[in-house]
Amino acid sequence: MNSIGYQQKWRWIVRDPRHYQIAVLGLLLVYGISALDFEIAASRAVLILTTALVGQYACTRLWHLPRFDARSALISGLSLCLLLRTSSNALALTAAIIAVASKFVIQINRKHVFNPTNIAIVGLMALTGQVWVSPGQWGNIAFFAFLMACLGGDMERFRTTLLSLDVVAIQNVIGAEVIQADHERHL
Repeated sequence: MNSIGYQQKWRWIVRDPRHYQIAVLGLLLVYGISALDFEIAASRAVLILTTALVGQYACTRLWHLPRFDARSALISGLSLCLLLRTSSNALALTAAIIAVASKFVIQINRKHVFNPTNIAIVGLMALTGQVWVSPGQWGNIAFFAFLMACLGGDMERFRTTLLSLDVVAIQNVIGAEVIQADHERHL
């Protein structure tokens, strides 16, 4: 491939903010599992990612879309790997299915409205009490690095006018924390 081919490929990668998001989430997951001893085994991460991708493929076929695109499913799956904590493989798989399916079911102008990962986590937290998020797993330095990576993604999303979705995502995380605190209070 000549230099023009590489330049075109690079432009394609840089133009879509989802590529940046996948790279950051993937690096954070590898760092979390290897250096921070996250409460998620590599085998569970593979299970969640595989389920998200298979779910995306199935929904692509059910909704008769012209082609399969793995990027959104990877973002949802990686986000679940980073945030979702449960002792149940079945609930982890259910979360991946809910996250992916919600993008197809809850849409406006063929775009998903809510953060699919947050829908899955908050829904399962509310319904089961066997799902939680563990924000303290990062430590202070890792949290700061995560924040900086998110800011980079947010700047790109602001440029593409998707910043309002981040506000909804923050609201969903706060809602998840409230539900989790309520469940803990009743235990």
